Amino acid sequence: MTRRAALGPTLGLLTALLTGACTVSPAAERTPSVTLSQPIDKADPRKVYVHMMPWFELGGLHWESIGRHYDPQIGEYHSGDYDVIEYQLLLMKYSGIDGVIIDWPGRSTMHDDLPDNAQNTDQIIEQTAKFGMEFAVCFEDQYATDTNDAINSMHWVRDHYFNRPNHIQINGAPALFVFGPQRIGTGDWPAVLTATGTDPAFFTLWYNDEAGGARDGTYAWIYSDGLEGVSEYYERNDQGLKIPVLYPGFNAAYENGQPGWGLAYDLGGDTFTSLWNLALNAGNVLQIATWNDYTEGTMIEPSDEFGYRFLTTLQELVGAPYGEEELEIVRLLYDRRRAGDPNAETASQALANLDVAAACAALGCTAPVPGGNGGATGSGGATGNGGATSNGGTTSSGGTTGSSGASNGGTTARGGASGNGGTTSNGATTSGSDDDAGEESGCSVSSASGSRSSAELWLCLAALAITLRRRRESTALPPG
Repeated sequence: MTRRAALGPTLGLLTALLTGACTVSPAAERTPSVTLSQPIDKADPRKVYVHMMPWFELGGLHWESIGRHYDPQIGEYHSGDYDVIEYQLLLMKYSGIDGVIIDWPGRSTMHDDLPDNAQNTDQIIEQTAKFGMEFAVCFEDQYATDTNDAINSMHWVRDHYFNRPNHIQINGAPALFVFGPQRIGTGDWPAVLTATGTDPAFFTLWYNDEAGGARDGTYAWIYSDGLEGVSEYYERNDQGLKIPVLYPGFNAAYENGQPGWGLAYDLGGDTFTSLWNLALNAGNVLQIATWNDYTEGTMIEPSDEFGYRFLTTLQELVGAPYGEEELEIVRLLYDRRRAGDPNAETASQALANLDVAAACAALGCTAPVPGGNGGATGSGGATGNGGATSNGGTTSSGGTTGSSGASNGGTTARGGASGNGGTTSNGATTSGSDDDAGEESGCSVSSASGSRSSAELWLCLAALAITLRRRRESTALPPG
């Protein structure tokens, strides 16, 4: 990886600082942009999507009653909270994830919490375009009371999801996933899918034949045979179009002790990386299980126990031009949102459009020196993404090995890992050649502790600009 340290990026930062000093955006401004924001450049062109759980409510079932071994870095949250959604989608974006596959209960009212889950899903989807993310839903047909209920849910998909320009497309058709099927029978799926108003690219869980000929393909999931089972699935030719899976491990916390097995986080050295290597030639679309299933321990979202480990690993694997520093800036934005910072919206829009310097100008942090792919030390003196760190205490799964041909019905598990205490600071500072110019001019352009007055800022910027100009003239090559 190479890093650029030139006058151009610094002047861009100065311009952004001037703009930030004159512009105040209210934190209450929460409107999705009309067009997709800029996607990131990745060395690996394959699409990467992540399964996301929308079922978290403060004081709700999934935080208080079901159990978990791990905790999110930002603490317990509400899945429909705008600040949380912004934080999650930006972390995904800067990690090389292209979109979300949201676990969706449909329009069912079988349980009291399902309408809330559906509402949270809609709130997440509403913000995806603003942050340049694609989306699709994974239909939980187990909650459909009957076929008509499932058809009603597909009408909602037709009218509210498939008509959006950032819906995930596979082979030119809108993608639809089902976690199963578990309830709707083989003969009913043609009618259910017709209700979408189109012919979707329809994917079921691996080895699940309950949709019959209506399915176009299958997606891999998590099972007790781990890497061996996934590898065998990729070699089969009876699963239609196959979508490979990546996951960090499995360590369930259900009170009944189910499913009775787990998968360590260090299989092959690092489970996530091992699964990536298995998937290199297995498909053009990848899916991660999961973003935030804390009960089953498959979360890659930053946690107290693992920190940013899985996201920085993904950045390296896909060849993203970002590292942990950018992820920490996203966290800083979340903290500033919570604190009511009036510049937070400006920073959010800048991050959505990959203008990290402008985001730091608004937030008062130091922008990382832009980097390339691969993790090598660059000219600016800052290091690259940095590899994944060991979580230090992962135990291997002790359960029985399951048959790779059996359907897991959506249950997966990890293997009893203890965390690495991965809390990180929000300051996000790096060194680079232009930082020296700031010291030489006798001023600091940005400060994590607060903002300068307008007069001080102008004097500071003028001094820095003169210093940079002198440096540039002194190092310029002679003509000819």
